[in-house]
Amino acid sequence: MATFLPPWLIRRTKPCARCGLRHPEGETECPHCAELSDAEVSHMQRRRAQEDEANARLGSAMSIGAALLGVLVVIFALM
Repeated sequence: MATFLPPWLIRRTKPCARCGLRHPEGETECPHCAELSDAEVSHMQRRRAQEDEANARLGSAMSIGAALLGVLVVIFALM
């Protein structure tokens, strides 16, 4: 769920060169991967890619369900 933040509370971020996640520009180390080994960072990236793929499949399924529901609403409205 997106939360509205006023402009004075928004912090600029940059992507981490090591893990790819975003973190505040003012921080010298990435809070996501600073204390992880290279193997742990690799595992985190694989897990994140799997989660992104699962979310994309869920989004596709929801879109198809919404389209089917829309068709049913139109059919029943015409009856």
